[in-house]
Amino acid sequence: MFATLYVPAAAAQSGPTLTEVWQQNNRFRAKVANECTSTSQSGNCWIDQRILAGSVFNYGIPRKTRLSTFNAINAEPTLHDLLKNFDIQVNYFRDNASTLAAMDIEDPNPKRASTWGEPVVVRAIPSRRFNSPETRATFKGMLKVAHRTAHPCVRNFSLCEDRTLLWPTMRDGRQVRMNTVVYDTMDQMDSEASVAFAETRSKTLGLPPLDLVFSDGLHTQAAVTKEHHELMQLGLLLAPKRGRDFTMVWDDCFVTPAQKRRAAHKDPKKVADAVVGQVAPAIAAYLKGRLPGKHSRKFCFVTFRMATWVALDPSAPKSLNEVCLLTTLDISSLLTLPPNTAYGGLGGQNCTTL
Repeated sequence: MFATLYVPAAAAQSGPTLTEVWQQNNRFRAKVANECTSTSQSGNCWIDQRILAGSVFNYGIPRKTRLSTFNAINAEPTLHDLLKNFDIQVNYFRDNASTLAAMDIEDPNPKRASTWGEPVVVRAIPSRRFNSPETRATFKGMLKVAHRTAHPCVRNFSLCEDRTLLWPTMRDGRQVRMNTVVYDTMDQMDSEASVAFAETRSKTLGLPPLDLVFSDGLHTQAAVTKEHHELMQLGLLLAPKRGRDFTMVWDDCFVTPAQKRRAAHKDPKKVADAVVGQVAPAIAAYLKGRLPGKHSRKFCFVTFRMATWVALDPSAPKSLNEVCLLTTLDISSLLTLPPNTAYGGLGGQNCTTL
């Protein structure tokens, strides 16, 4: 799904503020950046050109992005920090322990995955990642991927298989990490892969429905529509009730008038994610319909612009991503922050109640 799907294990509307999470993340980013210096590694410790050269879609990183950007210490909270803040809010009283699940057309970034230890291979099948016509059409004309649509195993063996990988919290009777990590490599437009993802989660791993979802997949109307239909039909979304919350965040989900004018003579698919205006109400109605009236929760839907981590190259103008948020969490403290600064954010925005 190209999207990271976070699955917190418990719920509570409490915990650190966005500022505190941002400061904590900055300390972690500084630690990772220092690893390069201490080990005399070239480039940066998040990803490097060798990994990008062996990827399917450049890990979604714009080709002109300077990799040194990933080592930057952010001067203000970014979308990355906001997502972490939501994750902590919904599971604060369970020692921040979450099950983090990802569905992506790329394999896990080996530079970071190597720090997690060896995964357990839960499921492996011959790759279907280039089977759907939509995916082939999306990659058409992209030099680095063109040869793989016909020969996906030429440069990277892992592209021969679609896999479910598991990094458990416990190994040999001892705790090795706080969060459980589940990672599925698959094609978002392949319905059979989506069914296998859902069955592996519920039947093989016994995982509960998702209560925090970050959607950053294929940015077309067909993909966004298919995603929300399958999330609902496959029972992957948690119906919120008292003490349990649901949040979904879409990246690149709406367009400004200037973007629409630029896209009109280029690729109309770039403006297709405006469909989120219909998708979010559909999800809210679906989840409220799964609960008795007295347990039904109100949803806040809000759109805003915010910088992502990658966008913060100090030598380049600040670029803000268009973000949509659907949540039952109390985000009043975020909405009352000062109006958007250079990095954007929720401050000064208003909820539409669904």
